[in-house]
Amino acid sequence: MWATLFHLVFGNALIGVGEGFAVARFFRLPMTNTAGVMVLANYFSAWAGYMAMCMIMPRLVPELLGDQPLYRASLVLWFVGGVSYFASVVLEMPFCWFCLRKSQRPWTNALLASVMAQTISYGLLVPYYLAASPTSLVTEVDQDASLSFARHEKAWVYFIEPDRGDICRIRPDGTKRELVMVAGVTNQYGRLQLIPSSGESAWNLGLVTVRGSLSEGNSAKILLERFAKRTREIRSPDFIEDSQLNFGKPVDYRTLVESHWEIWLGYWAAEGVRAVKTSTGERRRFALEAPFIMDWFARNATVLPSGLLIYQLGHQIVALDLDHRKVGLVTLGRGPVVVLEE
Repeated sequence: MWATLFHLVFGNALIGVGEGFAVARFFRLPMTNTAGVMVLANYFSAWAGYMAMCMIMPRLVPELLGDQPLYRASLVLWFVGGVSYFASVVLEMPFCWFCLRKSQRPWTNALLASVMAQTISYGLLVPYYLAASPTSLVTEVDQDASLSFARHEKAWVYFIEPDRGDICRIRPDGTKRELVMVAGVTNQYGRLQLIPSSGESAWNLGLVTVRGSLSEGNSAKILLERFAKRTREIRSPDFIEDSQLNFGKPVDYRTLVESHWEIWLGYWAAEGVRAVKTSTGERRRFALEAPFIMDWFARNATVLPSGLLIYQLGHQIVALDLDHRKVGLVTLGRGPVVVLEE
């Protein structure tokens, strides 16, 4: 967010001066006038592009990502970057023509000048945004579409189906998807919650839509009573939040002996999943954020006894193997909870 703001407000002036200097040197134009025009060109193309991104990308990007967002993210980033480059060439061509209007071939030279200018600016902007936007979920992990690393987990992932809001369940390796109940949960920030059944070794399935802590008297709506046996206790945060704000420590099935990684979900999409290895202090972060395109917030996480992390990433549910740096898409959905089998 701050990188985009700096670019839109201040960065365009610096880039415009650089483009103006290059165009003036190549075509032997007055430096001051050319730089001034190219500064205006940069502000025009950047703000026009920003408005277009705000209007078009919310509808276009989901179509491009389809039903496998995690695996198509890298391709979509390259596609949007390429389209943005060519759009900038077109938008700044009239400004280049104005600088070169007295030349023998003004439009041909304007195209050449605009391509030169955009090559220079994108050569600066791409590293700038890569430094400010974490992409470790597509650059520093192996994406395993087969979810082979989760194949032996004896658990069910319960989640809210994204289209109709029904409650479904699925294995951590993405197999055996089943409809549990027709619920029609329309609150996009609602999430499921495991609630101990009073006096029994069982779980109730709750739905959380209200923000606030347990100490404030808020509680989850019970959807299913005693829907699963409570085979192991969990370490859970004291707060019940909706999925929009359910970050911080995950629900944890591990005992203290099994807790090789200390895990924390950040508030911002750029923070993602942060992990610190308790034995060595090694730090890892897994996140994906791209300006205008993807803000995939990490929410509603559960750690299995094996250390496998199941959590919501944007509008999808993924499995992350911290030890081996592997990630896979379990299903599209929101508000997941995980129940262990006997």
